[in-house]
Amino acid sequence: MVADSELSAAEVAKLENHAGRPEVKQALAEGFGASVRYSATLRTDMMYVAAPFARGGMVRLALPLSELEQAKTA
Repeated sequence: MVADSELSAAEVAKLENHAGRPEVKQALAEGFGASVRYSATLRTDMMYVAAPFARGGMVRLALPLSELEQAKTA
């Protein structure tokens, strides 16, 4: 991982490699990946999406399902 919108560069350097995550593997195989699952780190259900970006890069986005539910009812 190169960057995270909520972590410092030092914190990012300590993170495990996310290449094995379902959405990343799917994005590499199919051009786009998505997964809904529980995050033990954040202790909540999350939606993850990933897509290849630029020269061998990957963009991976995550959003708590509770935020999606709130947006759906707004």
